Amino acid sequence: MNKDNLRTLIQSGGGSGYISDMTRKLSFGISLICIRLKIHSNTITAVSLFFAVFGAVLQSFNDLKYLHLSILFILLYNILDHVDGELARYEKVINKEKKGLDGPYFDALVHYFFTPLLFFSIGLAAYHTNGNEGALWCGLIIGMWLSSYGHSASYRVIMDFIFRSSPTDENLKKIEPIWKHNKNQKNNISFKRKFFSLIRESFSTIGQIYILTGLHIINLIFSIPFQLRFYYLYLMGLIAIFNMPRVCFKYFKLLKKIK
Repeated sequence: MNKDNLRTLIQSGGGSGYISDMTRKLSFGISLICIRLKIHSNTITAVSLFFAVFGAVLQSFNDLKYLHLSILFILLYNILDHVDGELARYEKVINKEKKGLDGPYFDALVHYFFTPLLFFSIGLAAYHTNGNEGALWCGLIIGMWLSSYGHSASYRVIMDFIFRSSPTDENLKKIEPIWKHNKNQKNNISFKRKFFSLIRESFSTIGQIYILTGLHIINLIFSIPFQLRFYYLYLMGLIAIFNMPRVCFKYFKLLKKIK
């Protein structure tokens, strides 16, 4: 199998986005190396957890050398987050490995652990700089929002519903509006929908990483006396305060219809 066919194979089915496509150009080469060295996808996920945790924690410091390391670590985490998915698809399709749900679960744990820790760390740094306790609350609220608090609660209720009722097609159709989503919907849509798709992607883990990287570079180039990441924290906090109740109410209405 040539490289182009292999790229199509292992990079399909993992979701698609304008920002994510940039990372895939880097992740494919690393995936090829891991395939040749026979490194398992769960091993890469474990390594990505290391970079995710330390990258997020280092955001709690204001020393420039620690911030440099933080940006480097979270960028490496972002790349490896793509690599483990590509390796998992290679193991399943090419190696015919019978894979359970432990891999996706491990990957999800890293995501849910990284985002709250990242914004709490930024809030802690802002608190140490300005003495503003509100920064800590912003970090907490953003972490709850971006860790899919509303989604997770609805999925828990859905799992109870499935186990307690007979798993018929009729019951599954009732919950379809909640769990069904198309991560690959990018082509053949209007410019307006592409724009809003890009905006939504900017709130994802990969979007947060690239935004923080961009703000860090701007601070370095223009020697701005204040840290832009703190303003990003406050902006995200305001968005979370207004958006999290909306998302929870949306799922509340959907779940109310399931009887």
